[in-house]
Amino acid sequence: MPTHGQPFVTGERLRVFDEGTGMYEAVVVGVEWDTAFIEVSSEPLAT
Repeated sequence: MPTHGQPFVTGERLRVFDEGTGMYEAVVVGVEWDTAFIEVSSEPLAT
């Protein structure tokens, strides 16, 4: 996973956090300029 200041790459897997519902797996499906488009799983990761 990139740290601050590094670009995201299409196909990269990451975790996203939603306060109240938990952690989800996501994948970068596209990058355009300074925007990364992600697809987030519908089920939270097991804790």
